[in-house]
Amino acid sequence: MKSTHHLCAFAAIVCVMFFSCASGPEERIDSVYVMVYGEENTEIMGATVYLDGKSLGATDIYGRFTFPYGDCGDEEHSLRVEKSGYEAVSNRCPLRGGQVVYFNMQSGAGYAKKAERCVDEGNLEMAGNLIDKALRIEERKDWRFLKDVIEERMGK
Repeated sequence: MKSTHHLCAFAAIVCVMFFSCASGPEERIDSVYVMVYGEENTEIMGATVYLDGKSLGATDIYGRFTFPYGDCGDEEHSLRVEKSGYEAVSNRCPLRGGQVVYFNMQSGAGYAKKAERCVDEGNLEMAGNLIDKALRIEERKDWRFLKDVIEERMGK
């Protein structure tokens, strides 16, 4: 009988501890949440997040990264996100605990695809701008060829 009471008391304590614990960083208000997306709102995994030039870590499979940060007034900070094959993006703003900062990163492949579409539509100036962006992200022979085609059609 005594062991049954002890078992019930132990089970009650475990239940109280289990249900009173925070489930994860999503519930913390002393953190900043970074969400990184690409073309068509696809999550970007493995993008490195920098705060004032210091690497903090990389986004998870859902394009999310969380770091602890309390309110520090109106002082502006630089948040930067980088990933190979993508155009780096940054934002300068004051940070507050609980804040969500969204980034949209465009890939070189995405810019090249849009450039091809612009060539097909006859918008050569826009195609030239887009393929230049793609080549700044990554130097590829096929993209260089597309740039040559665009320039030839423009008469350069």
